[in-house]
Amino acid sequence: MSESEVSSLNNLSEYLISKKFEITNQYSVGGLCVFLRVMSEDTGDDFLLAIGKSHNIRGYEGIELVPFTDTDRVVVKMDSRNSYGEINSEGIEEDLYLDPTEVDRMMDQYQAIDLDAEKADVLRENISGYKSQLERLKFCTNNIKYKLSVVSSSAVCYINRANTVECFAVRRSSPKLDEDKNLCIVIDLETFIDSPDSITSDIKRVTKNLHTILGTAHEKQTSAISLRLKQIQTATGPLIEKYNKKEKYLKSIDKLTIVVVKIRKQERELLIRIKRLKKESSSTSITDTETKAFALKKIEDEYTKIMKFKKESVDLLSEIKLEYNNFILNFDYALFDTLRLLNGITLNLTRIGVIKCKKEK
Repeated sequence: MSESEVSSLNNLSEYLISKKFEITNQYSVGGLCVFLRVMSEDTGDDFLLAIGKSHNIRGYEGIELVPFTDTDRVVVKMDSRNSYGEINSEGIEEDLYLDPTEVDRMMDQYQAIDLDAEKADVLRENISGYKSQLERLKFCTNNIKYKLSVVSSSAVCYINRANTVECFAVRRSSPKLDEDKNLCIVIDLETFIDSPDSITSDIKRVTKNLHTILGTAHEKQTSAISLRLKQIQTATGPLIEKYNKKEKYLKSIDKLTIVVVKIRKQERELLIRIKRLKKESSSTSITDTETKAFALKKIEDEYTKIMKFKKESVDLLSEIKLEYNNFILNFDYALFDTLRLLNGITLNLTRIGVIKCKKEK
């Protein structure tokens, strides 16, 4: 069968049956069939057959999809390439503001999916997670013709031929957190038609490679998590000790504040004395004037020393206050963000049944 002979879904279905494959589900976008869920009659292995829109195959009685792009930006560090190896079908190889137009487009997208606000939030969280996983796993499929997908009852995300991730939402679905999802091999129609007889054995090899790669990555990740958790456990004591430093800052601030208040009081008293002596000097005899001038000079020298001491004290107080504010703000950010991340860790480990969380009463 050639690509030009693929003119209808019935035609394609008959061809798949002749090759001992059965269609278990179909997915369409705008009335055109874009994916078929296909199962091998011999092995029971299934895969996602990607059909380009250029084939113009009309879909019917299937699952209706809506392109979904409202996902959080996924940042994948370069070391992700080293965390996951590449799949070789021949054998195993050793992580924003929107303009109004964009907002309207997003709103239209949700209306097309036909979901209420609460379900839309769940859907976005799920699809963001699926996309994030595939963004990491796509490094496994750089050099082979087979790709990967995550399929659930509410979404389909897949790595396309250009090795980028595309996502779709199922219209009128009921998305749930921790919904069941399947990791499927993706084969485009052109590849399938070129070598239909090798598909079953290729799927087994790719799946074996993938499981081996994931197993190796998970062993390393488990070891790293164990080490990090031990480090966190040992951090409790130093954390409390470090936080208690704030008491030293506060005591220093209190002491210096008292000193500055006393200096200001002395400053005011000296200014009053200086003003009084200057006034008295203008209405007394020469002898008294010389005596009062000497006294005035002595008070002014004392005032100069007081002002110097005041400046040094105020500067030191400002410096300590700055250190304290910097210390407390850094702690506030670090503690809040650490708690947020730990809550995420707890949720992740609960999700895979490693720990159990008690429900709050």
